[in-house]
Amino acid sequence: ISGSMDGAPLAQAQAVTAALIDSLGDEDRFELIAFASRPSAWRTGAAVATRANKQSALQWLRRLRANGGTEMHTAILQALASLRDGAQRQVVVVTDGLIGFEQEIVAAIRNGLPARSRVHVVGVGSATNRTLTRGASRAGRGVEVLIGSDDDPTVAAERLLARTAAPLLDELHVEGAAVLARAPVALPDLFAGAPVRVLLQLAPDGGDVRVHAHGPNGAFVQRLAVAPVAVGGEAAIGRAFAREAVEDLEVELAAGAVPQEIDARIEALGLAH
Repeated sequence: ISGSMDGAPLAQAQAVTAALIDSLGDEDRFELIAFASRPSAWRTGAAVATRANKQSALQWLRRLRANGGTEMHTAILQALASLRDGAQRQVVVVTDGLIGFEQEIVAAIRNGLPARSRVHVVGVGSATNRTLTRGASRAGRGVEVLIGSDDDPTVAAERLLARTAAPLLDELHVEGAAVLARAPVALPDLFAGAPVRVLLQLAPDGGDVRVHAHGPNGAFVQRLAVAPVAVGGEAAIGRAFAREAVEDLEVELAAGAVPQEIDARIEALGLAH
């Protein structure tokens, strides 16, 4: 809620946040943290999403005004703090992204994301900082949603809800003797109607590929036998792998990696594919 959010961006942020609050049920708990020159929480800690608490939160939300600078780092660390072991925690950051310290935010998410927590980013306004919104959502194994000044915020809320309610599988991992590399490195969760696409660089000699995750009935494990493959493979799949690998490298760059090293690796991928 810093000064750059004044007007339409703050109105969009309030609308999408209100829609998310309205969607919560009695089994949910939620927190709200506004950040400008310093973070300001609706309450200390998470509250049960009762009707009274939701009404209180909506009143607090409507009173927010845009002003001051942006102390985002402290707010992110506060939001990432785990509630309890095994709890699924969905963090939704709503911002125009107009800050000058994207690297420390993306790095804080990439390096401090607790197990089973996810970070989703809603970019609002006409000039969203995609370096932040794209990098933070990818590092957080979440989804990036962009809302223009004239867009309907309820559509963004519906997309977020589809990606935060009851995943079919979470903590998804793909590995095995046949796997030389994987893109993306940090895999999102699997939801109904939203397939997860994983690009693999395979060993020419083949081997096994293991897919394992947490499901509603416990551990999910699938094993695939990969026959020896020709070096080079299908060009279109190679290009798709390279694009995803470059996106991962862009996250590393956004998180503060040495630019010359990242540029060299991106260049190598481009020339190879």
